[in-house]
Amino acid sequence: MEIDFGGECIELNPLRCAFMRQRNMLLLADLHLGKAAHFRRHGLAVPGEAHTADYARIDQLLSSYQPAKILILGDLFHSAHNPDWELFADFIRQRNADRWMLVEGNHDILSDAHYRDAGLQLLGDAWIDNGICFRHEPAALDLPVIAGHVHPGAAIEGRGRQRLRLPCFHISGQTLTMPAFGALTGLFTVHKNKAADRIYAIAGDKIYPV
Repeated sequence: MEIDFGGECIELNPLRCAFMRQRNMLLLADLHLGKAAHFRRHGLAVPGEAHTADYARIDQLLSSYQPAKILILGDLFHSAHNPDWELFADFIRQRNADRWMLVEGNHDILSDAHYRDAGLQLLGDAWIDNGICFRHEPAALDLPVIAGHVHPGAAIEGRGRQRLRLPCFHISGQTLTMPAFGALTGLFTVHKNKAADRIYAIAGDKIYPV
């Protein structure tokens, strides 16, 4: 689905990402890689292949869009350093690491050296480029903002009192909040607090305005 945001056409993808065609840039938020190893280190039984699907989806997107830039809107890695970091570092080194950029989120606590050794470009906690602010946490600014952090979910209710929560894109005011990309992430239910707010729910391989 294509929407107009910040004066640009942005393609929302049911694989929980967005593509800015004018910039040839892929946007991902909240991968939380390393979460599986973090849980296992603390005694929770999480399969070692938990992030395999995340990497497969990234490869699918890179093949489909051929982006010149990949911008991660924070919470790339969930925890302190663990062996999963080297998997990611090797992954991007094999896929033109110099096009990968990171706006740092609250979970991005590794040393700068780890990111730079992988070839990742650090942008601090916010990056303003061509009139749009890219950051981890949503904020009401005097310019359009694209962010993550919230892991937005849409609550869908059926006639039989069925209730389903789906990942979604959420636009409120001048802020577009991205769904969490990582498989090991939860959902926070968002609502239309103003008439102009928009919610685009992801159901399978489709996106639906809610």
